[in-house]
Amino acid sequence: MKNNKLTYAALFVVTLLIGFVIGFLVQGAITSTRIKKMQSTFTERGMNREFIRAIRPTPEQMKQLHPVLRKYAGKKRDLMQEYRNNQHELFLEFRQETDPYLTPAQKDRLDQMDIRWRQRFMHGPGRGPGPRGKRNRGWN
Repeated sequence: MKNNKLTYAALFVVTLLIGFVIGFLVQGAITSTRIKKMQSTFTERGMNREFIRAIRPTPEQMKQLHPVLRKYAGKKRDLMQEYRNNQHELFLEFRQETDPYLTPAQKDRLDQMDIRWRQRFMHGPGRGPGPRGKRNRGWN
């Protein structure tokens, strides 16, 4: 009798753990999908896709809308670049003010954080971490 109770308790705990793991994995997948969808709206293709999906234009309308879409996608790209440049300047000012108070190890950790940020958000020609072994300050 005692063995049966122990077996049932063990099965219950294992089932509960499996449920937690599955829930964790499903939630991670859902979150990842939502983030990717949100990020895609910040690209030219993503912006156009959302607009086209909303209005469902005819082929004739698409011919007329194409130059307008390109014009505003370029403007949005310029705004994003300006935003990144402003972020860059702000970070450099921040580093100038905080560096005197930090240890070399803390400065190295900030440098590593900066490299990871640039790899994630500043990809593309002329941007990114730069040559291996070269340590850059800021987001240049």
